[in-house]
Amino acid sequence: MFKAVVFDMDGILFDTERISVESFFQTAKEMGLSIPDHAVYGLLGLNAAAGHAFFTSEMEKIYPGTFPYEAFTQKNREIHAAIMAKGVPLMKGVKEILSFLKEKGIKIAVASSTAQERVRKNLKEHQLTGYFDAIITGDMVERSKPEPDIFQKACEALGVECQKAVAVEDSPNGIRAAHAAEMFTVMVPDMMPPTEELRQLSDLICDDLLVLKAYLEDVLK
Repeated sequence: MFKAVVFDMDGILFDTERISVESFFQTAKEMGLSIPDHAVYGLLGLNAAAGHAFFTSEMEKIYPGTFPYEAFTQKNREIHAAIMAKGVPLMKGVKEILSFLKEKGIKIAVASSTAQERVRKNLKEHQLTGYFDAIITGDMVERSKPEPDIFQKACEALGVECQKAVAVEDSPNGIRAAHAAEMFTVMVPDMMPPTEELRQLSDLICDDLLVLKAYLEDVLK
């Protein structure tokens, strides 16, 4: 039934979304700024350009013409780097599901909105690069999730039709993108629980990658 599995990175392979959210709120706190939750969680799944546009739009509503973007960005980078320097934890079941898919001869890709340099760095540090047949990142497509471009490009790189591939996502924007690409859409919730919209867009919801592995073991017999 399935010939490929395409994974998001942040919140699926690595526990990095938690770090990103933490650094945003810590930066705001240290700078004495008030940033609503939706302005931070809404960034999840977006590439750099789309994230910047979204965040700018939200901050203009609260701090019209006065938000210190440059200072905030610099401070956030410093805090984020300090947290990341402690190590990027793997999500539960990552190596188990990747090993299983390799054994079954299923093609594997990453489709992450994060920039290529960071994606490859994270994969290399955990010795995961060799599992992937394609690595597609946010700086390789013009339109960010929730548009389907990054998943379509990943399937193209694998030589597999989108309809015969599984997309594994956690963020609303990622789920929307995978569904739009007409892939079998799997949500593995991380920072955000599934809403009614996301339940409608997802073909399967799993607590973690080990649950997904068990499902695929049954399907791929």
